[in-house]
Amino acid sequence: MKIRKTNRIRARIAITGGIMLFVFSACGAESGTEKPATEGASAESKNCGPYTDKIVESAEFTPYASQRSHLPESYLNPDGVEAQDVPEGAAVPRIDGLARQFSLVDPDGGSYQYFSGSPIDSKTTVAAFQASGGIALEATPAKNAGLPEVVNQVGDKRAIPVEVGPYPGVVIWADPEDASERRMHHVYWEADGYLFGLILQGTPEHAATVSREVACASLTP
Repeated sequence: MKIRKTNRIRARIAITGGIMLFVFSACGAESGTEKPATEGASAESKNCGPYTDKIVESAEFTPYASQRSHLPESYLNPDGVEAQDVPEGAAVPRIDGLARQFSLVDPDGGSYQYFSGSPIDSKTTVAAFQASGGIALEATPAKNAGLPEVVNQVGDKRAIPVEVGPYPGVVIWADPEDASERRMHHVYWEADGYLFGLILQGTPEHAATVSREVACASLTP
């Protein structure tokens, strides 16, 4: 099941046989003034600091060798296009100390931002980006698909509830995408009309903490 359709090439994030959105080829640019997401939300929240609770995840997953099919190697920017302006309300300049190195937008207003310690060019593969500790942030209009669709797609056992600042969210431990058996954490939450999806390595608690950094960046004190 796909959450939504666009005209860009996508790589699979296998989660119990589902299809989650990730990266990839160029499409029409959108313009916007860059500023952190969630502007205007209240800071009256106890969920903007580090996530300190223990997250117990489901042991269910599909090993790479057991998956029914494998996608070919994917590239973040195969056409070598220039980074595009991210729509207002979704742009984030840095995440977890990493600068944004590349960004793409969809005609419908969805955006894809990639944060890394190294530049991203036409030869940067998804696998190399992930292995280097890169972080991806997707922001798609919630009117197209929201948090309930994510939960319905992967199931309650895989979608673990977490509080992302003042917003309810879920953390998901995805199936491995390549023979390295590396599994990425995905955190999803809705804010300001967007469904945000953060994809990164590390523990689920770290993933939840970084998501709070994004969601709480511009909350009013």
